[in-house]
Amino acid sequence: MPPASDPALVGLKWLARRELTERQVRDRLAKKGYSAEAIDQAISRLKQDRALDDERTARAFVSTVASLKQWGPARIRLALERLGVDRAVARAAMADVLGKDAEAANERLEAALDRRLRGRSIGDAADMRRHHQWLLRQGFDGGAALQALKRRLAGTATRLGEDLD
Repeated sequence: MPPASDPALVGLKWLARRELTERQVRDRLAKKGYSAEAIDQAISRLKQDRALDDERTARAFVSTVASLKQWGPARIRLALERLGVDRAVARAAMADVLGKDAEAANERLEAALDRRLRGRSIGDAADMRRHHQWLLRQGFDGGAALQALKRRLAGTATRLGEDLD
């Protein structure tokens, strides 16, 4: 038996709380028991009213996870795919928020590494591998992660040399 309330109003209530993708709204409405036709009409109405916008949702998501969780581009791209965001929309949102600037990407990587190390230095080779694997899981490029770790290691060695003088 289908629910009695209007699916567009149900979707609007969800969207008032947080940004959702079209796929998320579709899945939630289907789970509530609405017909495919009712869901299509609700989605159309929500898009027309600009309450549902995958581009806006993708940009908000990228901004949040890049700044708060300090995820790298690969992890963000995977998460957007899981949310049902179209690849072209995901690429555009990532370009808008993260930019195409290599320097900005390195700053995000360094910030993630700062958060991970919390003032500690890199110990041995096993410690270096652990940090490298963590950066890869966060979605950063392997080569860039390795270079950042090597810079940290070189900085630690330089500081140790100064302490011995």
